[in-house]
Amino acid sequence: MTDNFPRITVIIPARPGDSEVLAVAAARALDYPADRMEILLARGKQPSVQRNAALQSATGEIIYFLDDDALPLPENVRRAVVHFQEAKVAMVGGPNLCPADAPPLEQVFALVLSSWIALGPSRARYSKIGIARPSGE
Repeated sequence: MTDNFPRITVIIPARPGDSEVLAVAAARALDYPADRMEILLARGKQPSVQRNAALQSATGEIIYFLDDDALPLPENVRRAVVHFQEAKVAMVGGPNLCPADAPPLEQVFALVLSSWIALGPSRARYSKIGIARPSGE
């Protein structure tokens, strides 16, 4: 029975010519009832425009945004949904972690973005730091 699961819409912006969008396969592998999740691939050249356009046709109670190259852990949606049981929660996010096999330049950016010197407390967006907690960022 999947009635206790809120409906989720996964929105993935991608470039028009991209034939293989990694995040689509990753979204299909999420540990969440398939009948409670829709995946919208929004093609275009401006990701923010594509996200907003896809949002207009989304049917989910909760929206889960992924970049086209994102590889979320299968349990991410289930972990996020739990937080929405609290009425005051409007948004849930987790760190944007750089894959170990990313190109060297991406690794450098990841190191800088996860640095206290570069981003202070906002570094938690790019590094596993502590436990789930409220944020005012």
